Amino acid sequence: MMGAKRAGAHPRREQILAVLRESPGMGFRELARRTGIAHGTLSHHVSILHRQGRVWTTRHSPRCLHYPGPRPSDGAGVRDAVVEHALDDVDREIVALASEPVKQKDVLERFEGRMPPSTVQARLYALRRRGLLMESRAGRYVYYWTPVRHPAASSPLAATVET
Repeated sequence: MMGAKRAGAHPRREQILAVLRESPGMGFRELARRTGIAHGTLSHHVSILHRQGRVWTTRHSPRCLHYPGPRPSDGAGVRDAVVEHALDDVDREIVALASEPVKQKDVLERFEGRMPPSTVQARLYALRRRGLLMESRAGRYVYYWTPVRHPAASSPLAATVET
């Protein structure tokens, strides 16, 4: 049986790590395409790298995204990695808007003319479901903010009911 040091030096594993360092947050199929490694073989090597703590994964929508290095110890690190590598420009803009508590109405107005309100609301819902946004209601207003920068305890909306 190979030692952990020798097992990690496998050329295919080094190739996988090199591709992930170059493009973190890559999905499995893209990783297979970029490395030229068959799916079964790739799955085997990725799971070994995962057990060794050299690769971590997170689910984003239906995809599993792969990142090099050990998994961040806090939720903020995972969220930051997903925001940086997995979101499109519109979702990044929404998350940036929510760095301070923002009314849903203001988010909808920001995208007016670029996309229908129903699409913006669907994106808000998806970002909230993935844990990248928090939502609170204060009277008739709905507020969104990023949980990392505005935890509920220090949020000006802390007294409102979080959903």
